[in-house]
Amino acid sequence: MQKQLFYILSLLFFPMVSFSQIIITGQVVDADGSPIELATIAVFSSENEFIKGDLTDETGSFVIEVNKGHYTIQITYLQSILYQKEDDFLEHTNFGIIEVESSIQLDGVEITASNRPVIEKELGKYTIQNPSTSPFAKNKSTLEFLRFVPILNLDNQNSISILNKGTATIYLNGRKVEDNSMALSILKSLPSENIKIIEIITTPDSRFDGSTRNGIINIITKKEDEGLRGAVNSTISQSYFNSQNLNGFLSYSKGKISTTTTLSLDNSKIFASSDYSYNNLTDDIQTQIKTNSVSRYRNINGNLNLNYEISKNQNIGIQFFTKLNDISNKHQITNIFKPFNAIQLDSVYNSEISSQSPDYLTTYKGNINYNIKIDSLGSNIDIELNRYQNNNNIYTQNIFTQITNDNSLEITRFLQNPDIITLIGNYKADYTRFLDEDNILSIGAFFTRSKINNDFFFGDFDGANYVSDPQQTNKFEYKDDILAGYFNIEKVFNEKWEGQLGLRVENFKAQGKTETDSEQLKIDNTYLFPSFSLLFLLNDSNEFSLDFGSYILRPGYSHLNPFIHITSPNSFKINNPSLKPILTYELNFNYSFQENYMLDVGYEINKDLFNEFDIVLPGNEIMTTTANYGNSNAIFFNFIYSNRFFKNNWDLSAILDYSYEKAKGSFQGVDMGFLNSRYSFKIKNQINLSKEKDFSLGMNYGYSSRSRFVGGEFNGLHSLEVIISKNFKNFNISIGGYDLVRADLRISEYKQNYNFSKLIKYYKTAFITFNYQFGNRKVKKIHEKDDKETNRRLL
Repeated sequence: MQKQLFYILSLLFFPMVSFSQIIITGQVVDADGSPIELATIAVFSSENEFIKGDLTDETGSFVIEVNKGHYTIQITYLQSILYQKEDDFLEHTNFGIIEVESSIQLDGVEITASNRPVIEKELGKYTIQNPSTSPFAKNKSTLEFLRFVPILNLDNQNSISILNKGTATIYLNGRKVEDNSMALSILKSLPSENIKIIEIITTPDSRFDGSTRNGIINIITKKEDEGLRGAVNSTISQSYFNSQNLNGFLSYSKGKISTTTTLSLDNSKIFASSDYSYNNLTDDIQTQIKTNSVSRYRNINGNLNLNYEISKNQNIGIQFFTKLNDISNKHQITNIFKPFNAIQLDSVYNSEISSQSPDYLTTYKGNINYNIKIDSLGSNIDIELNRYQNNNNIYTQNIFTQITNDNSLEITRFLQNPDIITLIGNYKADYTRFLDEDNILSIGAFFTRSKINNDFFFGDFDGANYVSDPQQTNKFEYKDDILAGYFNIEKVFNEKWEGQLGLRVENFKAQGKTETDSEQLKIDNTYLFPSFSLLFLLNDSNEFSLDFGSYILRPGYSHLNPFIHITSPNSFKINNPSLKPILTYELNFNYSFQENYMLDVGYEINKDLFNEFDIVLPGNEIMTTTANYGNSNAIFFNFIYSNRFFKNNWDLSAILDYSYEKAKGSFQGVDMGFLNSRYSFKIKNQINLSKEKDFSLGMNYGYSSRSRFVGGEFNGLHSLEVIISKNFKNFNISIGGYDLVRADLRISEYKQNYNFSKLIKYYKTAFITFNYQFGNRKVKKIHEKDDKETNRRLL
């Protein structure tokens, strides 16, 4: 490896350095030339005051940014000083390879670390470096680590969001994971100790596609040490029913080849109960719909990553994801009809609805990527090819029975079978040019083609078979093309200011048709998505940033199928292939101060909003649809406090959130406007319960006030998560429960001609998780020094 490589890498990964700042780099190796990981790099002033610290990575390398000045650089390992140098550092300095005279045995050692992972604000994003240095991360999965990150939220379905946004998009090593359930299975399988950096991009810039308005979480893994290593974890959870989950991770590296693979097996059984009441004021009819359902899910998720280093400047990678789902649902539904405010019933219907996948539902995604560095500064070209396929074929059998004087009479039996195939091809090329150490230009283009084929069968039962109903059976074919290009420039203006400016152009063409309708859906639109970011460093304790982004949320492919799906004797669900996308313009201001506080203020404009909601139609039919309904303006505030107490044995984060949204619009003459004023707070705690730091308590408590959206008003909800964790060398056991104080969800809505209330029961969940790691692990245990000077927004 060339000595200049470290300097090049520092420019590549730390490009936005102030003019008055310099980069100090190097690599620490033993007498045999083997890299020393987690050696402590400390920078001291001429008055022997600690300035900054870092740990060497898996290659023994380190990168430290400091202001120009006179310093002492000290490298320690196992509390022994390996290297020390005092000098004037007035320009970028590369120490090259620092060889320790005496060989050091790495296997099984205990390392004393002065650093723990911190959240740092960078241009357009937050970063968390080296999660493995946290004692709370040992022998745990990445998903378990993310649960306690202050600016992230995990709900009871393990959906991850950033601050007050919706579900974030997950990237792995800069590559998008197309399917959210695939992403979650990877995060469950991947040990947190394999993570090098977590990037949390709250306001994605023009380099990312326009659909990332909810933000991006990019998981960057470490370069694997040569040899084999792996991890296995299993979770058994108990809610109304028992469910099991098993995850495995395996990595192997030798020479120029490295590979990782994850596998997740899930066997879930879920009980759900709800009670809906719709009041049709025009026809004086009340409909009560009571539902009990049991759902079974058997899922297999797999992921394979293969990387080959063609040369020191060229790299090729292959990623493959697969998901197999076996789904079985049984719903018992009772519809009760009576005059509004009356006691006596008009009629009662029972429905048995059973859904089953005849074969495994399959999802595949393949990715081939190639990267080449074209100069000594780190300029590079990146090419990516993606292919995604999903096959969704579910039989839904419906039996409707009328109850009269304790007698039942079957009135209809029919089968609904949407057989849907989704194909997506994506082709992407990016060029990043380091004009100099303070200016970076990025340009790129991508093309996406998507196709949907929905062969929808509706059959009435004739006593022996299901016979196709020509009024309902249909086929829907849809395809769209997205052609996009962007440019983005990052610049350091002076020692305090950094900035970014970008523009993305996307052309969207779509067409769709059904077998029974000669009219075709045709769309041809072009959108511009500007972005900019500013970062101002007043001093070491005060940092300001301003970020603007513009985004588009196109309807999910499941929303485009136009066919009616009957859900009970007087209710149905219908989607809309003519849905317009949501356009969002967002401005965010952030102030980080005193190393423990963070304030976010944002303003958002949304156009052509769509969502799913219920409408009571004339004739007392209840329609659930996804449709555009209007525009909105929103403002939100977030305040976060993080600190560490009792000799670093208690990590505490407190998050306060307030949002105000005003929406205006209508659907089929019904006013859909609303005002939503909502606040919430959450307290996250991680507490060491032993001197050895191998026994810990995690506890998250939160409250969300009443809130409003187009589908109705929600009641306020409490949440409580408690997790007790114990480490035994390479083994960990965690026991806990989620949402232990949460109430049932209640939704209510009041319109001029109808109103409704919904009760959705919630069942608490307890769990036990076992984690085991094996193979080539250089670091067995980490002790932590108490260093108040480096105590920042800690996890």
